[in-house]
Amino acid sequence: AAIGESVATLVHEIRNPLNGIAMNIYMLENSANTDKHWAEEERESIHLISREAKRLESLVKNVLTYARNVELRYERVILSDFLEELEELLIFQAEQRDVTLKVLIQHDKLTGRFDPDQMKQVMLNLVQNAIEAAEQSDQRAVQVQANLRVDASWRPISSSGRVILFEVANSGTGISEEVRSHLFRPFFTTKPQGLGLGLATSAKIVRQHHGILDIRKADQPPFTTVFTVALPA
Repeated sequence: AAIGESVATLVHEIRNPLNGIAMNIYMLENSANTDKHWAEEERESIHLISREAKRLESLVKNVLTYARNVELRYERVILSDFLEELEELLIFQAEQRDVTLKVLIQHDKLTGRFDPDQMKQVMLNLVQNAIEAAEQSDQRAVQVQANLRVDASWRPISSSGRVILFEVANSGTGISEEVRSHLFRPFFTTKPQGLGLGLATSAKIVRQHHGILDIRKADQPPFTTVFTVALPA
């Protein structure tokens, strides 16, 4: 907890000079784009600095999001509405990547109790990752579903064994056992430009809901990998 607080303070302090850097880069970019006296090499250097500053700003934002504890605002949420909104936000991205995105629900009146904004962040991250993974396969398919499950194996998070289960399956190339063991650790990533905080933040949010975020091999073709969010019903 002390390390997390120190990191949050440090990142906050980095943010102030970073804002000044970003503002001056913006002014230089405008000058480089309008003033013919700038050499092409100088323009390229300014654009490179701008890209790296934006990447650093994104890292700072994600570290702050991961480090702070957000007060959850629980609501009774109709899952069909929740998933329909999620589909609307991501369908264009899926179509751009030529990926088929399918959303399934058990029945229209099924509800769950959670913070809809925080859980939307989790599901957006999981489905975006699934779309990127599916793009690498021939099938290019992602399936999202929500179900009510009752099973004694879920009693560690629900005394009745009743859980709301979100499942995000993709048809990608799969994930090795070694990568799986590190997948939810902060700053671990397999993406060349990744920050390694998306899944770590998602896992933290799910834990705050007293739930579990897990990954397993899919048992239904054409899917290869399934991310599962289990929340107390």
